[in-house]
Amino acid sequence: MKAKFLFKKSCVIGKNVKFGKNVIVYPNNVILGKTKIGDGCILYPNNFINSCEISHKVEIKYSYLENSVVGESSTIGPFANLRSKNIVGCNCKIGDFVELKNCSMGNNTKASHHSYLGDVEIGERCNVGAGVIVANFDGEKKHKSYVGDDVFLGCNSNLISPIFVADGTFVCAGTTLTQDTNKNDFVIGRARECVKPNRTMRKK
Repeated sequence: MKAKFLFKKSCVIGKNVKFGKNVIVYPNNVILGKTKIGDGCILYPNNFINSCEISHKVEIKYSYLENSVVGESSTIGPFANLRSKNIVGCNCKIGDFVELKNCSMGNNTKASHHSYLGDVEIGERCNVGAGVIVANFDGEKKHKSYVGDDVFLGCNSNLISPIFVADGTFVCAGTTLTQDTNKNDFVIGRARECVKPNRTMRKK
């Protein structure tokens, strides 16, 4: 079986788009350019896909993808934005409100929530926490960063490009990373909280 359209009249499919076997396309998908969709993919409603190469068994939900490659068994969305020139490996997860631009991501790496990953190469088996930002623009030029394998980027951490994060680095939540790390470094860079007992202002 080729692609199965659940409501074909609501979809826009370009003449150069190619589908593999057993693909399911839900309503309101727009698929353009020289896009290739692999076997067993599921395209849930409301995706825009232009000039992408999607491998087998990929699921895409409510997302925007352009000029990108997605590896086998990865999931995209909901509400992900793959702007251009992205390579996503196999068994990866790009979750809700994650934006990629000129990003390469290794196999089994996950960015599940609310992150911007621009001009960066990320290795395999990495965890990108919620709110991670790659600060790739200094006001004049874009800079590229590199993240190794098995790296943990905690929630709300910032990578100030250009920077190199070595294999096995653990970056604690809330850290702004401004210098390169060595293998298996533990990095914490956050302001200490100041607690004032019994100083809460309450309205009665």
